[in-house]
Amino acid sequence: MLGVGSDPAAVLSNRDRAILSRLGARLVAINAAKADRMTLPLQCRDQTLLDWAKSHRLGGVLVRPDRFIAERLAPRAELRSLDAFANARAPAIQSAISATAA
Repeated sequence: MLGVGSDPAAVLSNRDRAILSRLGARLVAINAAKADRMTLPLQCRDQTLLDWAKSHRLGGVLVRPDRFIAERLAPRAELRSLDAFANARAPAIQSAISATAA
């Protein structure tokens, strides 16, 4: 999860937080005023990135391991791209990740 100007943890639903935790996902906040203790705060001075994010009103995105932007974050809305993992247990999730990485 990547937040620009805000902590993505602040807008995630409880369901999505739980799924992302089971997946071992990392939360990153770029130039956020404050961040949750589980979120890695980073400072960015790349004005091109910041201008791009601002022009697209980008608050946060779900980024897959292959760097594909899977979904845009919306406050308290559940991420539809995580639906497949909603009822999966940790071993099943790891198996699915391994299968897609191959």
